[in-house]
Amino acid sequence: MANWVIDKQLCCKDQLCLKVCVMRNIILGPDGYPIAGDACLACGHCQAVCPKDAITLNQVAAQSLPLAQKEKIDLELMKSLIKSRRSIREFKDEPLDKKLFDNLLDTLRWSPTGGNSQLVNWLVVESAEKRKEISRLVIEWMKGNDNFRPLVIAWKKGYDPILRGAPVLAIAHAGNEYGSTAADCIIAVHTLDLLANSQKLGTCWAGFVMLALAANFQPLREYLELPANHQGYAALMLGYPAVNYKRVPERNPLKVRRM
Repeated sequence: MANWVIDKQLCCKDQLCLKVCVMRNIILGPDGYPIAGDACLACGHCQAVCPKDAITLNQVAAQSLPLAQKEKIDLELMKSLIKSRRSIREFKDEPLDKKLFDNLLDTLRWSPTGGNSQLVNWLVVESAEKRKEISRLVIEWMKGNDNFRPLVIAWKKGYDPILRGAPVLAIAHAGNEYGSTAADCIIAVHTLDLLANSQKLGTCWAGFVMLALAANFQPLREYLELPANHQGYAALMLGYPAVNYKRVPERNPLKVRRM
């Protein structure tokens, strides 16, 4: 149960906290002030909506929290970011700016998770030696599968078709404590993808790493030192793009069915 405290001197009894409580965990007490039960998810909706900053949640007072951004982001700018994003497979041999990347990672704490479970863990691989070993292990997993034969051949010729020379690999992994962890990891990586592209970084989903992890390839799992009950659900390559894409390619019409 979350530690939930109402300051009755600040509370204006508008009942907004009752309205937004996901679990309907907040009710009115005999004196007309809200009280919380034991089903709190600690999502912070009640604290965020309160106009009087009357709620303290898990010893964090509302007054200490940053104000929510109220400005509407230009739609055309957002559309341009999404439409112009490309999967980058040619990276500069240059490390990411650590301050910028750490800032992006920290923002992922606010990526949505089912039931506010916040179970997403991150493994960030920045060592060139370790990235090379990850690629080698994925290639080992591919051997014997004709679908991957061209990639194995490319590896033998000295080209890395798995991580493509990206200076950073970020893997989101989680256990099975909550039923949405796979989706939570994918949402988190997609959030990182958009954040990185907003700062003109290049990204590409590390699909072959994800396939090997989904297949439970033990040598790769052991090398990454994933906890026994964890699965690597999503992975992203990041770096500075070595090429610039001038145009936005066309896409098929959207398939929509309304009910």
